[in-house]
Amino acid sequence: MFGDGRLTACKPISDRDLAGYIVGCLSDPDRQNRILPIGGPGPALTPIEQGEALFQALGQAPRFKHVPVRMMDMIVGGLSLAGRISARAQDKAELARIGRYYATQSMLVLDPVTGAYDADMTPEFGMDRLEDFYADLVVGRTSVDLGAHAVF
Repeated sequence: MFGDGRLTACKPISDRDLAGYIVGCLSDPDRQNRILPIGGPGPALTPIEQGEALFQALGQAPRFKHVPVRMMDMIVGGLSLAGRISARAQDKAELARIGRYYATQSMLVLDPVTGAYDADMTPEFGMDRLEDFYADLVVGRTSVDLGAHAVF
C-alpha cells in the first residue's frame, strides 16, 4: 500500500448499492443534472483498515508492504516516456496515473471551508458493508470477475 496506508479514505459502496442509487437518480428530480457524492454505509475506511478487515476475514494476522507514493510517480514517468513509442505502454501509463490519483486522493466530500476531506459530509447509501463482502468472498458466496478491467 502507498505510504502508511492512512493517506486516503473512502466509504466503500457495493456494485449493487451503487446501481440502486443510480437507478434512483432516474426518478428523483433532486438527484438529476447534478454531480452528487455518494458512499456506502458505515465509517470511512483507510486502505490499511480495508486490508485489516480482509486479513480478519481470512483469519490471518495483518501484514503489509508499504510503498512510497514517489515510486508511483517514477512508474508514471517511466511508462509515459515508453508511451512515446508504444501504445501499450501509453495505456499502462494512463492506468498508473489513475492509480496514483486514487492512492493520494480520498473519495470523501471535500469540505470547502476547511479544505479537508470529511467523512461526515459524505452521504451514505445502501446496506452492503465491505466486511460482509470480504466474508462472502472467503466462503465462496461471491466472486469478483474484473474482465477487461483487470490490470494484471
